[in-house]
Amino acid sequence: MKTRFIIRTPGGEMRASLETEGLRTVLDAMELLRSGTLPSLSYRHSCHHGSCGTCGALVNGKPSLMCLTRLDSLDSREILVEPLSSLTWIAGIAVFPGLFFERLPDTDYLHYEEPTKADVLGTRQAILEKCIECGLCVESCPVEKPFVGPAALAAAELELEKHQSRISDMVAFAAGADGARACERAFACSRACPQGVAPGKKITELLKRL
Repeated sequence: MKTRFIIRTPGGEMRASLETEGLRTVLDAMELLRSGTLPSLSYRHSCHHGSCGTCGALVNGKPSLMCLTRLDSLDSREILVEPLSSLTWIAGIAVFPGLFFERLPDTDYLHYEEPTKADVLGTRQAILEKCIECGLCVESCPVEKPFVGPAALAAAELELEKHQSRISDMVAFAAGADGARACERAFACSRACPQGVAPGKKITELLKRL
């Protein structure tokens, strides 16, 4: 049975039908479409297993990693794929995550360090440092007023936990008009995160410090 794909972007719309039997994920379908009926289709990908964060997209309106979104989980013969609207559109489904990085405070949370089993603080670090910078938390956030975003605030909270000397800097960052108090606590960011980072919980912890 064929599935109809609608690729809707700021540059226009593409439609194609594809036999999806034997295909596992939305990314698998994109690969087949680009090699066949839609050779001009643009998107970003690398790892194919949810660790690089580059294949984020809106799939039937839901912020998702295409490589982790199973076709059989969508229960639909028509699938709409769109670029993430909160990041800078490049072409097709591909977006540039520059805005995501610009909002991050000056921290070392992006360091990927393996903690020892006895290192409780290190374990907490690893939870946030699973962040793959996919932008799904930012895309899912319902806040419409100026807001620095869930990833940036989660990074600030972790920096406080790791470096007591940075408390004043991170509290000042979080206390801004577009900081933690602008959060509406919908926790959509935590539900969208494919790595279980739970930025909503981090923001809640950060608010207690303000």
